[in-house]
Amino acid sequence: MSDRLQAYEIFAELMDRKSFSETSRALSVPQATVSKQIVSLEAALGVQLFIRSTRRVSPTAEAEELIPHVRHMLDSHEEVLRVAHRELPSISGNLRIAAPHSYGRRVLLPILAEFMEQYPDLLVDVALHSRPPDLLDAKIDLAIIGSATLEGPYRQRLLTTHRWIIAGTPSYLKQHGRPSNPIDLEQHWLIVPRLYPSDVLVFDSEDGRQSVSFRSRLKGNDVEFAEGAAWQDAGLAVLPDWMLGFRPSLEPVLSDYVLAPIPIRLVFPEAKIVPRRVRALIEFLALRAHSA
Repeated sequence: MSDRLQAYEIFAELMDRKSFSETSRALSVPQATVSKQIVSLEAALGVQLFIRSTRRVSPTAEAEELIPHVRHMLDSHEEVLRVAHRELPSISGNLRIAAPHSYGRRVLLPILAEFMEQYPDLLVDVALHSRPPDLLDAKIDLAIIGSATLEGPYRQRLLTTHRWIIAGTPSYLKQHGRPSNPIDLEQHWLIVPRLYPSDVLVFDSEDGRQSVSFRSRLKGNDVEFAEGAAWQDAGLAVLPDWMLGFRPSLEPVLSDYVLAPIPIRLVFPEAKIVPRRVRALIEFLALRAHSA
C-alpha cells in the first residue's frame, strides 16, 4: 500500500475510533506510524484534521467534510482490486427500492432475485406503488418510474423503453372479431387504465399516424385491473407490453401499429456520493435492460 493511501486509511479509521492507540491496533501498524501519517496528510492537504489532547482526539470541521469523499475513494480502490482479481465487490446493508406494482412483480422481481444471488449480504425492501413516492420522506434509495420525470432533488437515468399494447382473450376475439386496423377499435369496448397519457389512441405505422377515439365503460387506475377486466371478456385492454408473455397470456392485436412509448427511468436522491449498493443495482439493471 502506498504511503498516501495508507494515510487515508488511517484517517478514516481514526475518524471512527477517535483514538490513536485503538487505530494502531485495528490496522496493525505502530502508533508512531498513525501519528506520522496524519501529520503528513494534514501537511499535504493544508488543513488540520484533528484536535489532539491528552485524553481524546476530536475531528475538525474540515475532517468531517472530507471523510465521505475519503471513504468513497477507499471503497473505489477496494473495488478496483477485487475486479482485478475477478472477485465480486463486497456489498451489504439495506437497499430500499420503489417500483410500479406490475413492473415490480413481472420485470423487477426476477432481476432482483439474480442480483441478490450475487450479493448475499444485501437486504432488499421493495415498495410497490401506483404513484411514485417522495423518495426522501420514504427513505427510498432507488425508484423505478414509468411516468414523466419526477420533480425534486433527484438524479434520473433512462433505463429502457416499453410500449403500450392492446390485447384481449381468445374467446373475446373469437366472439367480437380481431381488429385489423385502428379504426376497427371503434366497434369495441376498451379498458384503459387511468394512467394512460391521452384521451385518444395515437398509432404510428408504415401508413403514417392515426388517432382513434375509444369507447370505455369500465375504468380503473391500475394496469392489473385492466388486465383482469380483459380476462372477464369486458373488452380489449390497453396495457404495458411487459404484462404479456406470462402464462396464461392475453393475445395482442394490431401488432403492426405502435402506440406511445413508456420510458422507464431510474431515480435516486441527489448526492455527491451514491452508495455502492445503489450503484451496483443501477449497473445491474442497465446490463439486463440492454441484454433483453
